[in-house]
Amino acid sequence: MTPHRTCSLVSYLAEFGWTLADVIPAELAMLVAARNAAALIDRLEIPVASRPPNESGPALAEHDAQRIEEMTAYCDRWRNSRLPDDEMDVGQAGGIEDLPRIFPTQWLLEELQPAMFYSRWAAAELLMPVWQKPTRSPRDSSDSVRQRDLLQTSGPTDTSKQHAYVLLDTSRTMNDHDRRGTVARGLALAFLLHGYRQRSRLGLRPFTADVGDFSHGTSKDDLQAIARRVLRLPNSGQTRIQTALEKAAADVREAGPCLRADILLISDGISRLSQKPLGEERLHTFILGDLLEGETQAGTVATLKEWSTTFQRIWSNRFADLLVPTAADLETAADAMDRFVESCRADSSDGRASDLNRVLENVRSLLREFRRGLGKTPPPPALADLEERLCAAERLLGSLATPPQAAARHVAGAAGVRLSMSGSSGRSGEVLPGIARLLTWLRCRAAETWRWIRRRFYRVIPRRRFPSAKV
Repeated sequence: MTPHRTCSLVSYLAEFGWTLADVIPAELAMLVAARNAAALIDRLEIPVASRPPNESGPALAEHDAQRIEEMTAYCDRWRNSRLPDDEMDVGQAGGIEDLPRIFPTQWLLEELQPAMFYSRWAAAELLMPVWQKPTRSPRDSSDSVRQRDLLQTSGPTDTSKQHAYVLLDTSRTMNDHDRRGTVARGLALAFLLHGYRQRSRLGLRPFTADVGDFSHGTSKDDLQAIARRVLRLPNSGQTRIQTALEKAAADVREAGPCLRADILLISDGISRLSQKPLGEERLHTFILGDLLEGETQAGTVATLKEWSTTFQRIWSNRFADLLVPTAADLETAADAMDRFVESCRADSSDGRASDLNRVLENVRSLLREFRRGLGKTPPPPALADLEERLCAAERLLGSLATPPQAAARHVAGAAGVRLSMSGSSGRSGEVLPGIARLLTWLRCRAAETWRWIRRRFYRVIPRRRFPSAKV
């Protein structure tokens, strides 16, 4: 499984209408997973939707029509000639193979005047009899044919297949204990964006033991609202895939916003199934993780594979690969951070400082994930430059003052916000911006002190060598 990384993370965020200041690190990780999982979504065998751009415009319908088509045929007939008879004509010898066919009297010329004979042969002036060829004489006729015409009608326009219908498992087993919750939401976001690019009608229905409300739309604002809901859905309760599939099949069969849609199921498969609720509806399944609780759940995975048109399984050891940003992501994120720093210097209001604080948290989280993805590989030299730019931005943030009324406004605004994966209230850095900035300043000072200590003392302290064991 090769991650699909064709665009930078900042550009991918822009397709949803967001910047680094509009999401928190947990949500940014879901978007990284969405961008990296785009190749898995492209492999789904789902027809492209063909919804008209103007839903109130006219539609085209097929009608049978019968027309008379004129056709031209040809009949063969002989030409009339009197030389040398009704079926013969006179031609000229063009090559050596025609010499035996020339008129016999011309051979006398070859005996008397050989030079003249061969000059006439070279000039193709020797005569020989030729059989007449038939000519084609046109003859008109007509025939009746049937064909199908496209005529403009006033019928409903939204009658084509709409494929972006997502069933997202948000049960307790789909939490982020092994990052499966982040990967699941990334798959849902990638599928919704893929459908939006193809002008599909988007649809999302989360489920646990019960089926959640249905969100749908077609515009950029609808995409942003549905994607925001995906980011902030909590995980709780049990899983009932059977109930979710029954509700999805009913939605697809009704004349509504998801008529004839293919169904995308994202789950870990820890549930029980009874009978197949799908008829002609097509199911596409992603099973995440390798946690199976007994033979019943193992049978559920096998049944879903049998019911599905396309079936893909992402094991737990592949989750980390889908969450690693690229070096281009770090570079573009650092450039976006620099632009926020410049705007914050020009406008040091509390709102701009809060945006900068969120951008710094996101850049630092990307840096941590990138280092984790490197493993034992030495980091590139550009990483040190990024850390210096990050520390400079944190120093600027720590130097900004926060008025008391701004802090009170942040506390009031963050009271009703609930993080999707952790279950805590409010955003980091918004509840008490002054305290958050103080902690950021202290962290930056500690990092600079540690780097100074390493440069000053690390190379002069001798390594302790343990004595080798004597045999």
